[in-house]
Parts: sequence; structure tokens; C-alpha cells
Amino acid sequence: MIEKTITVAGANIAYQVHGPDGAPVLLLGHGLLFDHRMWAPLIPELAQRYRLLVVEVRGHGSSKLSETSAFTLEDLAADWRAILDAEGVARVTLVGLSMGGMTALRFALAWPERVEALALLDTSAQPEPLWKVLKYRSLVTVWQRVGSNRLIAALVGQVLFGRTTRRNQPGLVGKELGQIFGKRAEDLAPAIQSVIGRGDLSQRLDTIMRPTLVIVGDEDAACPPKCSRLIAERILGAKLVELPRCGHMSTLESPAAVLAALDPFLTAHARSVS
Repeated sequence: MIEKTITVAGANIAYQVHGPDGAPVLLLGHGLLFDHRMWAPLIPELAQRYRLLVVEVRGHGSSKLSETSAFTLEDLAADWRAILDAEGVARVTLVGLSMGGMTALRFALAWPERVEALALLDTSAQPEPLWKVLKYRSLVTVWQRVGSNRLIAALVGQVLFGRTTRRNQPGLVGKELGQIFGKRAEDLAPAIQSVIGRGDLSQRLDTIMRPTLVIVGDEDAACPPKCSRLIAERILGAKLVELPRCGHMSTLESPAAVLAALDPFLTAHARSVS
């Protein structure tokens, strides 16, 4: 594994490189509040056959915000393009969960010639419902003012993890929530705003002409299955896989099921090499 950074519009973007030179390239984009560790259960298997670029969003992990702090999902897509340019990658398969999937859709719409295929996990092409925007803004405000507490952690846990995972894997949930609330709210706030303030792509999905796999947990509360179904319906030829007893953080909750869905898709479509 190699750790690298690149500066884009004043922000320092960190990413990891895994896997053999000359292998088909996958770019992995993580979900809001998480970092590269979200992909840890999948990396050992994927890195045997693919060159992985595992990106950390501004304000997450080792990536730093610019002086202006604010950014959009379109800016994150531009960060990805800058990384591909720096790595000399002409075409890539994008694998994104939640915020990463939202970024992947915007990348595919802006630079379709750079995309080999898309794997979209637990994500949405639609705007955030107003009631959720108000809820999330309130949670961020409380977090910034008083820090994390059990109530906030419980509310966030209910959004990020399925009820089955919360019941059967409390250690996993507790560990991940601990890592989230070990970060500074002010570092994450711009990314939160970029996600909850996102625009509507649903009427543009039919212009995406790349092989697409859509994966969603059937207990996903953050981006409910109906969001993934809409994406799969509107991207020509897209395949939808719904994971039973799984919530929003599918790579952590059900990594074996995610790999089982990804493997045949990547074998068929992730062919371009750097």
C-alpha cells in the first residue's frame, strides 16, 4: 500500500494505492463521516486483481480542507479527476458508497469518456428530503456546540446501520461511531452540507451509458432502497442487488455479500488498465 496526496483548489486530498501495477483500475469513494477504513473488509480481496485508488474526502481521514472550506459534490468529482490525471489513468471503474456513489454519478455525467463502469452502493441521485435536511442540520449544530453524546450517537447509528446489524453486531457499531465522533465536527460540516444540499440528477440518469451495478441494503435508512431502484431503472441495463438484513454501511455490515455482488460485475466490466 502506498499513501499519496494531491493538492486541488487549495485542498490536500489523500489517497491510498493498493494492488499490482498494470491491473484494471478501481477508484473507491467512501461514505460521509467515514474514511478509507470503510473499504478495509474488501481491500485484501480486490487488491489481488485490481489497482485500487482509495480516496479520502476533504476533511476526512488525512485529507484537509481548503481555506474556504465549502465544496460541492461536483468539486469532489473534480478531485477524483485530478487523481486519475496524476496517476496517468485514462479510464477507471468507479466504486462509491453513499457520498461516494453521489460523486461517482457526477463524475460519470461530467467525464463519461473516463469511466469504464460504475458500482453504486447505498446511494441516491435525488435531493435530500427537506425533513432530513432539517434533522441533519440540527444534529450537526448540537454536535458542534456540545460535542457527541449518547443520544446523538444513537440517532446517527440508526441512520448508518441497519437494525439487524445494531442488534447482532453492537461491537462493530460502537467502534465505528467512536471513530466518527473522535473527529472534529467542523472538519466534517462542509461535507455534510455538500451531501444534504445536493442537486437532483434523477432526470439525467438515462444519459449514463456505462455498465452499472447498484447495491443497497434492504434496511438502509439513509438512502432507502427506493433510491437505488430509481437509479437502476433509469440507467440502461443497470443491475440491482438488494442485500438482506443490511443497512447503509454495507461494506462494513455485509462485506461478503458486497464482494459476492461485485466480483462477477468487475470481472465482466473492469478491464481498462493504467
